[in-house]
Amino acid sequence: MIKKIMGVLLCAAVCMAAVAPVIAQPSLFVSQLDIDWPPFHYDEAHVGFSPSEAPNTSEIAWISEDIGAVPLSSLIVANGKVFAYCQGLQIMDSNYTYLVALDESDGEILWATQIAPREYGSWATPAYMDGSVFVSSGDKVYRIDADDGAVIWEFKSQGGYGSFISGPVVTSSAVYVGDWNGCHYYCIDKNNGTEIWDFTVSGYAQSVPAIAYDTIYFGSAYSGDNRVYCVDACSGKEVWNTSFPIDKNVCGSVTIADKIVYLTTYDFCGTGIFYALNAFNGSKVWEHTIERTDSTPAYYPSPVRDYVYAAGDLRQRRYAASMQRTAAWSGVFLALVAGRTRLWYQKMVKSL
Repeated sequence: MIKKIMGVLLCAAVCMAAVAPVIAQPSLFVSQLDIDWPPFHYDEAHVGFSPSEAPNTSEIAWISEDIGAVPLSSLIVANGKVFAYCQGLQIMDSNYTYLVALDESDGEILWATQIAPREYGSWATPAYMDGSVFVSSGDKVYRIDADDGAVIWEFKSQGGYGSFISGPVVTSSAVYVGDWNGCHYYCIDKNNGTEIWDFTVSGYAQSVPAIAYDTIYFGSAYSGDNRVYCVDACSGKEVWNTSFPIDKNVCGSVTIADKIVYLTTYDFCGTGIFYALNAFNGSKVWEHTIERTDSTPAYYPSPVRDYVYAAGDLRQRRYAASMQRTAAWSGVFLALVAGRTRLWYQKMVKSL
């Protein structure tokens, strides 16, 4: 009976503190230059839009040493530090997997903590919250002290399955993460690393979970039964799921804004589809055919009209859809690659 009561209290605590509030549109006129980018795609809803000003020159502020930065893994920036998921620190002559912290101002290596070996070519992105960095690698999830790199706790997934692209998303009380070919998403207690609940999906758990409206959103892929799920953040109980055609894999993560869930699909033999779903019942609002892609959409709250963007795969196109549910344009997307293993940092220059 005591164990059952403690479980109820724990769930209640997560319900009260772990869930993100309704997402508000960020201001377009914030002048602060040093706004952080703490999780994947900026925030828990993955809007991918920062109110910080962007660079207006190509001047390079610094280039790090060769730290083995994993291609495609995103950097996170918080509290004066840059955190990167790395494999093979050349300065240490090592092929191990590390979480590396750099000084945001000059790129100096502050610490490097060895973690479980990277599996399946993973490019998971870390997340920062309350002085700690959370990262998934191999079959484990870690909470690491952001100041000195000390491991606070580690969590091992059921059956030893390895987390692939699904890095964690973190709230004030819980960590949500998928284990890829284990086909599970987990809710982990942020303070002690114990499991609160897990949810089984129809395919591979490849998404970085997104949080909004007291619920968690994530996808499944590669099983022929492709779906997006909406799950109660406290209990892990399913609220709704929406299925997609057998060859339209939900390989990326969803973005949530203005009561809409945006996502793309990847078809190994054809085109993808850009979807907008109702965030509360999963019903389809609109869809557009695009290049196949695992891109996570980005949401931009323009003063005139709101837009959502996604990058294509085969022909390197980008797409933007206005909130009037029509395709606004498509064009060539140019991506700058800063080297396989080094990080580059663009100097922020305020426009006068």
